[in-house]
Amino acid sequence: MPGRLGLPLNLWRILRAARVTKSDLYHFHDPDLLLVACLLKVWTRRPVIHDIHEGNPEAMLIKSYFPKWSRRFFFVLMWIWETVLSWFLGNVIVVEPTNGERFRKFGSRICLVENFALADQFPDAPSDPMERPPHVLFVGTLSPERGCLMVPEIASHLRDLRPGSEIIVTDRCFVEEYRQEMRRQIEEMGVEDVVRLVPNVKLDKLDKLPEYLEGARIGLCLTEINPVSLRQNFTKLFESYCETFEPGCAFG
Repeated sequence: MPGRLGLPLNLWRILRAARVTKSDLYHFHDPDLLLVACLLKVWTRRPVIHDIHEGNPEAMLIKSYFPKWSRRFFFVLMWIWETVLSWFLGNVIVVEPTNGERFRKFGSRICLVENFALADQFPDAPSDPMERPPHVLFVGTLSPERGCLMVPEIASHLRDLRPGSEIIVTDRCFVEEYRQEMRRQIEEMGVEDVVRLVPNVKLDKLDKLPEYLEGARIGLCLTEINPVSLRQNFTKLFESYCETFEPGCAFG
């Protein structure tokens, strides 16, 4: 059953499917599935991990579909929900050091896995940026808080400053409304010849990311100042010059 009315049924399906696998360990990422994760721990007596990639309570403060007066309430609600249920699970993976302290205070075992790119995904000897085409690269999720609606204006300035240059944008968008709004502004400002959308970098096609980087001289990291961005690691800043991070970790 699609939509919100089908959520309880879908949660039951996820719980049942996970139990059928008889796995030694279960790994959840979505905070909406925390209740399923806790039930699975009780049902199977197996370890369960909650993997947190962003500040979920802080994200409630910038959700456009919540009225502004209600966002503080949802922030508190998510903080309690995530903290208590993660405490029950006992195992939490975080990508930001500041996010781990909250769970460690409540007795959870924390594993920090900073979500940086691995050096072996990139050429051993990157070319000199000044020898690359004079293009600009925007890699990441297309959303207003991450700067997608700034791209048309930047493209307009780029065309005036460096005719023939392009802004290469990976088409990664989870809300179609944002993609359409960006395209509308691109057409309105007449910069269709400057902005070039390329397919999103999939997990099974990481070889495309170095290709995009090699095809541009400047990278854009456009982020709105908000409660989420103030505490996150901007991994896109490091993808043209990476350090190797060990893939393994231990909970502690």
